[in-house]
Amino acid sequence: MSDITFLASSKPFIIPDEIQEYNHRTVFERMEDFMELWVSEVDEDGWGDWMKGIFTLPYIYEISGETG
Repeated sequence: MSDITFLASSKPFIIPDEIQEYNHRTVFERMEDFMELWVSEVDEDGWGDWMKGIFTLPYIYEISGETG
């Protein structure tokens, strides 16, 4: 079973360059370092049509890679 998590915000969500560089590493000291959190903007071609009317905030993102 898979989960889909959405984030709605009144402001754009921008991942700082330091975190993006950290996430794009190719060498890891341990397996836990391989875990990543991906945030991508929901677009009109994907989930965008499904999300209209559900969220009232202007910026909607899909989050993957989180554990919980």
